[in-house]
Amino acid sequence: MAYRRLREHVGLFRGYLKEQAGTMEGQDLLAAKLMGRWRSGAPLVLAPERDDPELGADPLRNNDFNYKEMGGQDGTLEYKIPKRPIRKLLKGLPAFTTLTGGAYFFLPGLNGLRYLAALS
Repeated sequence: MAYRRLREHVGLFRGYLKEQAGTMEGQDLLAAKLMGRWRSGAPLVLAPERDDPELGADPLRNNDFNYKEMGGQDGTLEYKIPKRPIRKLLKGLPAFTTLTGGAYFFLPGLNGLRYLAALS
């Protein structure tokens, strides 16, 4: 098991949204594009243009998406958002989280625990 402790820079994230998209609707859409989900929890892959709170509340459908490569970045990341007629390109995204700690833990399965318990 891996454990990571992150510090979230919420003010920086919200400020970035305001800078890149003036309206609240635009900010919500940009946040969803960056996070892969709407604020309701609805995955972007199933609701690409607008939030769907009913979908966000449905645990059988709201986890139908894959993560992109989600490691640390140094502010040089470019992020492309598909849009017609021209896609939107975001350059120099700041780091919205900072890793502050972490650990790896050994968690054996039941068979492993039985084996360990049977050792003399």
